[in-house]
Amino acid sequence: MRTKNLLLSAAALVAGVLSAQAQSNVYSVNVVGYVNVALPSAGKYMLVANPLNASTNTLNALFATAPTGSQFLKWGGASFSATSSKIPTGWTINYSLAPGEGGFFRTPVASATDFTNTFVGEVKLTNSNTWPSGYSIISSSLPIGTNVNALGLTAVLHSGDQVLQWNVASQSYAATKTVLNAATGLWSGGTPVVNVGEAFFVRGISQGATWSQTYTNQ
Repeated sequence: MRTKNLLLSAAALVAGVLSAQAQSNVYSVNVVGYVNVALPSAGKYMLVANPLNASTNTLNALFATAPTGSQFLKWGGASFSATSSKIPTGWTINYSLAPGEGGFFRTPVASATDFTNTFVGEVKLTNSNTWPSGYSIISSSLPIGTNVNALGLTAVLHSGDQVLQWNVASQSYAATKTVLNAATGLWSGGTPVVNVGEAFFVRGISQGATWSQTYTNQ
């Protein structure tokens, strides 16, 4: 998957300058852009996330150009909910996919080339993601690919909690990684690294957690 030019909107900057001139304590700065995520062909699954906050965060809006026959699976808390399929008029179930959420996207079995989906929207400046004990599919609300310590996830987990990622190449789950010490960021099997546009399972062994993220423009 590729990340394309996260841009600071020139229009937003102009609006901020004009607002500042009219009223010195009023500013408006939004970070907008687009992210290209390549979804593998031939009926392969990928745990996908929406890295930008669009005006409408649903399958019909976000995956409007997906090939007919594509599928989307969303986790229901104990099992997967009913599969949504792409038909010529849209998706059979118009699931939400806001930043911080995730689900399995599957291309049509007969597809011969990868489908590149373009997400367009704003960086969500603040986001709070809460999940219960057990398995949940989550994602970073920020379009940043790095390890989960740097993303601030580890700090809100508890020793024994787990992260389970999907391996696109092997079409199977990668080895489960377990928090050994949340305070120091120590994981069994190495610290999980999450790509932009990638969702993953988190498992709260005995309790849930809340992951709050804030974008800082540097």
